[in-house]
Amino acid sequence: MLPVRPRMGDGKGLSCALPQVHNETAPIKHYIDDSGVCPECLTDFKERFHVVRHLTDKRRPKCRHAVFQKCPRLPTADVQMWEARDCERKRCARQQGSTQIIATGSAITAEGKRVGHVQK
Repeated sequence: MLPVRPRMGDGKGLSCALPQVHNETAPIKHYIDDSGVCPECLTDFKERFHVVRHLTDKRRPKCRHAVFQKCPRLPTADVQMWEARDCERKRCARQQGSTQIIATGSAITAEGKRVGHVQK
């Protein structure tokens, strides 16, 4: 009898395996347009990339779950175009020595409060 291989013990293992084994990226990307605004909390992040990061953050399940329930899935051609642009921007940021795309400005909440102060 063959030994039983343990399953992935937690969600962390699965989230690491999805992009590598199954070629699956964050599904939230298919629901976010290019406006740079979170559809739930209405915070203006100025860029789609930062909205996606906001919604994939495990500390913000309220926004993420609401987007999945309320927002329609966007056309694949548009999502691929935005992803290609963000991929190129990530590549340029890595060449300049950053690990991620640098924000162009501070995020503004729906109440007008500035969050995530950017220094240049």
